[in-house]
Amino acid sequence: MRSRAARLLLVALIAAAGVGVWAGPAEAKSFRFSRVEITAEVRPDGSMRVVERRTYVFDGSFRFATRDVSLRGAGDIREIGIADEQGAYRASGGEQPGTYQVRRSPGQVEIKWFYRARDEARTFIISYLLTDVVTVYRDVAELYWKFVGAEWDVPSDEVVVAVRLPGQVHKEEIRAWGHGPLHGVVTVEDGLVRLAVRGLPAFTMVEGRVLFPPRAVPEATKRRNRAALEAIVAEESGFASRANRERAKARVLVGAWIAYPVAVLGLFLYLYLRWGREHEPRVPDEYYRELPGDYPPAEVGVLWRFRRVRPEDFVATVMDLARRGHLRIEEREVGHDDEYVLTPLRNVGGGGALEQRAAAVDAGRAAALQPYERQALEILFGRREQPLQVSRRGGITGDAKRRLQRGFSQWTRLVIDAAARHGWFDAQSSLLRTAVRVGGVVLAAGSFFALFVFAVAAPRAAILVLEGIPLGIFLSLFAFAIDRRSPKGADEFRRWRGFRRFLLDFSQMKDQPVPALALWEHYLVYAIPLGVADRVLRQMRALYPAAELQSSGIMRWYSPSSGWGRGDGVGFVESFRAFTLAFTSTVAAAAAPPSSGGGGGGGFSGGGGGGGGGGGGRAG
Repeated sequence: MRSRAARLLLVALIAAAGVGVWAGPAEAKSFRFSRVEITAEVRPDGSMRVVERRTYVFDGSFRFATRDVSLRGAGDIREIGIADEQGAYRASGGEQPGTYQVRRSPGQVEIKWFYRARDEARTFIISYLLTDVVTVYRDVAELYWKFVGAEWDVPSDEVVVAVRLPGQVHKEEIRAWGHGPLHGVVTVEDGLVRLAVRGLPAFTMVEGRVLFPPRAVPEATKRRNRAALEAIVAEESGFASRANRERAKARVLVGAWIAYPVAVLGLFLYLYLRWGREHEPRVPDEYYRELPGDYPPAEVGVLWRFRRVRPEDFVATVMDLARRGHLRIEEREVGHDDEYVLTPLRNVGGGGALEQRAAAVDAGRAAALQPYERQALEILFGRREQPLQVSRRGGITGDAKRRLQRGFSQWTRLVIDAAARHGWFDAQSSLLRTAVRVGGVVLAAGSFFALFVFAVAAPRAAILVLEGIPLGIFLSLFAFAIDRRSPKGADEFRRWRGFRRFLLDFSQMKDQPVPALALWEHYLVYAIPLGVADRVLRQMRALYPAAELQSSGIMRWYSPSSGWGRGDGVGFVESFRAFTLAFTSTVAAAAAPPSSGGGGGGGFSGGGGGGGGGGGGRAG
């Protein structure tokens, strides 16, 4: 399952990389606006002088830009000018840097200017005069204009529009509305209206509608012989109501965006605190000089690592079987390499010293082997019970390697099944762990597929759906936390932890009787899953005189090529340590799977769009 998921992830990453490579040339250069500052000065004749200061942030090399000015709602455009930080551009039919061109078409004017820029920020000033943009009614004068058109396909970090009215117009005589993104802000002062938007997305307009006394534009020529104030206010009230409803929905969505992960993570925390946190052990936290339990070392590994079985447990099982007389291990020197021969022993139980010693420390253990112990012997020796050769450099080869590759997963399951009889783990917590893991997968997968539907039908809700993907992944990855040992398992774990501390610290403990050598031999196989086998070997060498080690007959099931070496036990200990490391690494390598490939200011409304102006532009 994990390898399949990894392959799917790899395919997705490769596909994404391919799309990125394919799309790379098209996205080799781009630009955005860091700031757009527009000043619009309304004149007494109803015209409007516009000065746009646009700061382009270029990524790549550019040589021209355009500004398309829509004349909808205006009479004409005059007094066009372009400038930058260095000064004014000149009108020209050519395309030299520092020049510009004007092209007229019905209802629109394109202004195109030329420059050179690469990976830098440049500010250009576009100025022009628009005639007849103010409409004068009997009761009010109206300016209704798109200062930023929805045709722009690039975002703007900040947009600020200042509309200055002629004459003496007090704040109380002005009504203004902004249309565009709902987070835009309108402010009104004496003779001045400001529109401000931070983070203007692409293809989004900024439109202003300003009402003021007709006396401010006495020379205006675009007049209508009817009252309009009441109708305009009613229309804007409708826009505002819809905008407020959208804001309310947005607040609900924002609340849901926050509440959704909080609820999921809160539920996860509750499940962890209720069914995942370990029981408090009922036994004292102290050293344990004796083995806490009478079961094989591989099952200790299951308890110690919370149901996880590792190659060290297979090695510990083999060592324990050797200690109990089911096989022996012999080291041989072959050229520059060391070779270890594991030989099965038949007719176990003949009453020899080895068997008597094993029986003394294994009192109460059933004579029959556990299923996983029998399978370990079959993996090593096959049905014909042929000796197994393990090279320090080459590891396990031939049929034994194939048997290990095929059988290790089953062997792991047999170990877990055997450990289950002890009742070390909370059954209800285990069920919840599985439920959370499955629920996380379903949530992530369901959110992924639902995202495509909501992205079209309800884009704002799509963000809520999108949150389900990381939340589902989190649940599936961390579901293991909602699991715990049973009270019995917590007690046993603490005992084994105390035993491990005893193995680590015994040489520093004063006035403690030295355990019998036979017990250290027994301790050694349990030290392997506990991760302290090397320390136990050093303890044995430090605690016992070399003569006693040699004469004790300890570990007769292991024969180093050099015997006891220099007589101080160093050769034996180093040989056995080398075998343990080599055997563990070769089991891990062989067991691994094979590789594969209101108008008084405030917020914007979402309505509008009926004003004049607009237009977009581009750069290249």
